[in-house]
Parts: sequence; C-alpha cells; structure tokens
Amino acid sequence: MDEATNIGTNTETQASAKKYLRVWEVACETGRSVRSVWRDSQAGILPKPFKNGHNTYWLRAEILAFMHQLEQKRCT
Repeated sequence: MDEATNIGTNTETQASAKKYLRVWEVACETGRSVRSVWRDSQAGILPKPFKNGHNTYWLRAEILAFMHQLEQKRCT
C-alpha cells in the first residue's frame, strides 16, 4: 500500500469517526459523566445507542439534535 492510499483510508476513517460517537465522546458533548450517559440512555432521555461488534456508538446527529432540543427548552 502506497502512502497516498493510506492517507485516503485514514481520511475515510476520520470522517466516519465524526459521524459516530463513543460513550466518552457523548459525555463530553453533553456535559454529563459517562455513567449518566448510560443511565439517561436507558431512561430514554438520550437517544438509544447501537452496537457494532463489541463497540457501542451513538449517531452524532442524534446527540446534536438532543442538545438543540435541550437548548430550546432552556430558552422558553
């Protein structure tokens, strides 16, 4: 594999990494602890994650939409 192919692969991986968030990334985005992310997800406050192999991910768009809704509630 030449270096140009390797760079393209890394770029694709980084782009997909931004689309999906791990639990600690959701915690950073929402200002919650990791434990609170799990509890809020189980309670239906946060969107449900999905499994991909042994890893659990949230769609970044869903988390951002949740944050937007939260901000709208604070403003009203």
